[in-house]
Amino acid sequence: MARAPTFLTARWCDLALLDFAVDPAAIAGLVPSGTELDAHLGLPGERLRRDGSSGRPRVSAHPGYRRMIREHLSSVCLLHAMDATRLEGEDIMPHVQRITPCLWFDRQAEEAVAFYTTVFKDSRIVEVSRYGEAGREVHGQRPGTVMTVAFELAGQAFTALNGGPAFTFNEAVSFQVNCETQEEVDDYWTRLSEGGDERAQQCGWLKDRYGVSWQIVPRALIEMIKDPDPAKSGRVMEAMLRMKKIDIATLERAYAGQPS
Repeated sequence: MARAPTFLTARWCDLALLDFAVDPAAIAGLVPSGTELDAHLGLPGERLRRDGSSGRPRVSAHPGYRRMIREHLSSVCLLHAMDATRLEGEDIMPHVQRITPCLWFDRQAEEAVAFYTTVFKDSRIVEVSRYGEAGREVHGQRPGTVMTVAFELAGQAFTALNGGPAFTFNEAVSFQVNCETQEEVDDYWTRLSEGGDERAQQCGWLKDRYGVSWQIVPRALIEMIKDPDPAKSGRVMEAMLRMKKIDIATLERAYAGQPS
């Protein structure tokens, strides 16, 4: 697969997206000389080059230039979440998630995924594959039944597999849900714990109705536990160990040395 040209910088993206009145030559001044624009602008022969008199880089004029900038660069900037730390000349390549958790269910994969995608924002079912006749003597599944479901939760890719009853979930693997507020903690805890085993609820951990373990973790807990003062972090740890669902206010009182 051909690599994307190395031409974008965060500063150039900002100008292209926010200030279409700027002279293209001014935008070009932020881009290294000799950079190729063709692949992303779709303009044959468009290349960045230096003006012979001033030595400043510029982009050659072309009808529809700003429209092309808006349509092409805006999508590139947004897709790649460019920020001020991106260096000039860095390759612009799509992010590839190399590790995808695979959840082995008996026969509930499709049902579980439908549930999970209602709990988390930015979630979707990507693809469903089904068993055929091939390998039936091994997998034992009826042709046409769901084999795998590819899905995303909060932008994170997962796979759910209907593999039969050979394996079940346990607490050795869990998924952490980072929360900013008590409201978020309460919401995720209520929705994910419904129908799950209440005996498994401890220190922010829970099991959902399918046996999958989750940790509902407020960021405030992590910050207080990391405090270099052992007295403060120790009080927070002791308070947390007495909880099922994490209560931020109680942790803050323990952190401050106040009675609970």
